[in-house]
Amino acid sequence: MERFNRQRKWNGKQHYKSGLQYRAMKNQNIHNKFQLMTLPYAAGAVTLCAGILVLIGWQFDIEIIKSPISGTVSMKANTAAAFLFAGLALIFLQRSGKAANILVRFCGSVIALIGLMSLAQYLFGWEMKIEDILFREPGGTLGTLHPGLMAPNTALNFLLIGFTFLTITLQKQRGFFLIEFPLVFVLILCVIGFVGYVTKLEELTGPAAYTRMAIHTAVTFIILCIGILFTAYKRQHALVTIEQKIFAGLTAAAALIIYISFLSVSGITALVQASDWVGHTQQVKNQLELVLSHVLEVQSAGRGFIITNNDQYLRSREKAACELPALLHNLRFQTVDNPVQQRSFVPLERLIEKRLAFSDSVISTHRMKGERKARLLIASNEGESLTDSIRILIAQMNTEEDQLLQIRNEFETYQANRNQFVIYLSLAVQVLLLWIIFLLSR
Repeated sequence: MERFNRQRKWNGKQHYKSGLQYRAMKNQNIHNKFQLMTLPYAAGAVTLCAGILVLIGWQFDIEIIKSPISGTVSMKANTAAAFLFAGLALIFLQRSGKAANILVRFCGSVIALIGLMSLAQYLFGWEMKIEDILFREPGGTLGTLHPGLMAPNTALNFLLIGFTFLTITLQKQRGFFLIEFPLVFVLILCVIGFVGYVTKLEELTGPAAYTRMAIHTAVTFIILCIGILFTAYKRQHALVTIEQKIFAGLTAAAALIIYISFLSVSGITALVQASDWVGHTQQVKNQLELVLSHVLEVQSAGRGFIITNNDQYLRSREKAACELPALLHNLRFQTVDNPVQQRSFVPLERLIEKRLAFSDSVISTHRMKGERKARLLIASNEGESLTDSIRILIAQMNTEEDQLLQIRNEFETYQANRNQFVIYLSLAVQVLLLWIIFLLSR
């Protein structure tokens, strides 16, 4: 009897322990399920609120919302609108049913279309003006190549995110890789951009020759991608396989190499552009000196004719006078982007016209009234005064070009250093990846 009682107590303890283990496992499953359900909802809500908040910032011109860090690029209005659709899509994705899938596909299509059209403007130079649909951004905005147009890496991200929303609604297990690739790719690009802002290495925030991604754009993309990844994991109804982990690692490595290589190519393009601007400034300086040289030729040739009565001087004078209008026209065209220089052209052209007219008057006086009258006209110093005024004005224009040349030389040096850094970074990343592959293969 006593043995029977001990057996019964032991069985009771075992049942109690089993019950505790069952409840613990059940609570753990509930906790995991709660995390899988709550995090995507939160990510969708944050993405949706970020889009709405930035649109409010554009509506009321609140700079701290458009660009939280002073001196950095702003989140564009069409970027905010795409985030609004992305947040809605992620929230609808948490619900089952045909209607929810239709809404997700609609939002995904809009997001992909925004990204595709923005990217096409960079690739093909098309002017579709989608950046002006909501708000018009003024020209000369900090860090912006095309006012209102999102950065090219932002456009690529939206294209991939839109494709992901369209793919994730398909009930196919093998489609997980089509979901994983764009999400990991976007995540890596945005993490690199965010690290660039945190470390103040702006080389990592985007291509030098284009508009760069804003910091809150990168953060919102990171949150959005994490939310979609959790949703895809929840819909998979299975543990993450080793193949999926390897594929994610390969995608991350490919994204790193491709993005840094693109930064390097962009840096080379920016360096070439900077060199072109330096050459352009030097060309403008040479043209200004050539204009002054022709004016002096008109003056000296006119005096030579008065002194020697040799028509050879007149031919030299006529050649210089005929070339001056073309030189001035080319010079005006070359400085069309410089309002300071454009304002100087009006008095310069007037002074040159007066100087040519005075030279014509001296020659005419010599022919009609003789050398003595012509010499008296030269002695009045009117021509010399006009030449001095032209010389002073051209010197001022040269000073403006010297300042531009200094700025552009400094920018060229900066671009060269930046490009060198990106090349070294690319080499370091490739060596690191090779080292990791070597360790994994041992």
